[in-house]
Amino acid sequence: MPDSNISNAEQTNSSQTSPNQQALSTKLLTMSKSISQCLDFSWAQYNLQLQSLPKRYQLSASLKLLAEADRLLNQQADLLNSSVTERMLLAGYADLSTQKDYNFDIQNLGGVSGFASFKKLIKSDRTGLNKLMKIIPNTGVVDGWHYLQFIDTYQQWFTDNGYKQAYLLPVTRLLAMKRPDQFIPLNDETCPIICNAFTIKPLKKQDFKRYWDQIISRIHQTEWFKIFQPMDPSQLPFHRGRVAFFERMAIVPVEIIDNADFTTSNESDIQNNEPQVEPTDIKSDNKTNSFIREDISKQPKIKTQQPKKMTIAKLQTVKGNKNSATKLMSQYYFANRDRFAKINIKKHRDTIIERLIQGESVEDIFTSFL
Repeated sequence: MPDSNISNAEQTNSSQTSPNQQALSTKLLTMSKSISQCLDFSWAQYNLQLQSLPKRYQLSASLKLLAEADRLLNQQADLLNSSVTERMLLAGYADLSTQKDYNFDIQNLGGVSGFASFKKLIKSDRTGLNKLMKIIPNTGVVDGWHYLQFIDTYQQWFTDNGYKQAYLLPVTRLLAMKRPDQFIPLNDETCPIICNAFTIKPLKKQDFKRYWDQIISRIHQTEWFKIFQPMDPSQLPFHRGRVAFFERMAIVPVEIIDNADFTTSNESDIQNNEPQVEPTDIKSDNKTNSFIREDISKQPKIKTQQPKKMTIAKLQTVKGNKNSATKLMSQYYFANRDRFAKINIKKHRDTIIERLIQGESVEDIFTSFL
């Protein structure tokens, strides 16, 4: 359940802060409330909110970024022939090479600057990155099973390269580059504001489950997420990146758009704001813009299909058995989530996998933890 009284801004002791700090806290609180209101918007309201944002929010540059990421992740066969610069773009690391090759800010939409181990893997292990990014489908539904498999592979990627920990924020960037219609990217600056807007406790470094449960699942329940692809060609790129663009409203420092009338998406209603996206940035014909695809607009439904077998088919390798056990554990959990929600999967993960490898039924294992 959301925590209703945890806003950092609300918890600030005004007697111990300077006027500037108080003003910033008030501003962040206002931003959080403004962002929170968007969760109740229709598509027309949300689209207008996006297109009303001033140029400093860089939606035009963000559209270019998503188009390039889509080319690398969804239109090419794989990342095995990708350059370091291209992989740096996907991860959100800016350097001299990215500044030379791209005429837009690649650190929009959750760009990162720290996380040394993640940066090293992006540079050195294209095979591991390619395997990871194949898990999330290019189009169609992305459900909890896809996500859990992605996170398991992400964490294993770090382990296989000698690192003890994998972190949440960089993975949200990769997910948003792969499917901006499904995932919101977060970094050190935007994460606290988004958490305040969702009235949840701040996400910790490895809160992979809470990111899905308390942020992504909630966004996937909104009217503007569920809407089918709009007829208006000018709205198509925004619809294609609608979840990733939610991050743009958490950029600081910014001026909050107050007293806007979010009842229609007509351009006349945003005449007080200079249009953010140039006409040349949007190609309305779907045939000429591969970033816009009709099949991603279908209303998502979380699949809860039971696994066909309750035990794994043992393979000849330790790695194969572990992968099969992990897949069965994930599929069974999400198919029976209401029943087993109280089980700490992270705590018991290794034990469940080991018991599956030994031949126990996944149903018996999960029941034993109740």
